[in-house]
Amino acid sequence: MKTNKPTLAIHLFHGRTNPDQDLNDWGLNGPTLGPFHSFYVTYLSTFRIITGEEEAGEFSVIDGMIYYDGVYYGDWTISTVDIFEGEGKKIEIFNEIKAMTKEEYLQKVKIYLENNYGLGLTEMEGCLEEGFKNCETPEALVEWYAEKYDLTKLER
Repeated sequence: MKTNKPTLAIHLFHGRTNPDQDLNDWGLNGPTLGPFHSFYVTYLSTFRIITGEEEAGEFSVIDGMIYYDGVYYGDWTISTVDIFEGEGKKIEIFNEIKAMTKEEYLQKVKIYLENNYGLGLTEMEGCLEEGFKNCETPEALVEWYAEKYDLTKLER
């Protein structure tokens, strides 16, 4: 019997907080993320996660390492959820914001802010760090700021 239930997960390990850091051991053990239907990788620069017919998001790949939640992981394993759970690993839900570097996050905020309100990042400087830390989507952060300061959206 065919199932549409996602069955794959990815476990991240051999992590470090700085991509240039040399490790004397295996580094940080990361999360096991899932469940997913499939993964799509292009030249190890784009690592997309697919759930059903939709793309759930993508990991940033920096110097051959996957970035997630402030850590750069040099190794990862893709397997089924059942196997990982059998090893005692807890499956966590993928969070696209945690997969963005701070620079990527700021770029997305900047583009959304400029395209929708005609403003630059300097106007929002005080709340950018907090939005990134709290995993607010760039769009939600800008809309919160716009509502708080009664900004007018650009006419399209």
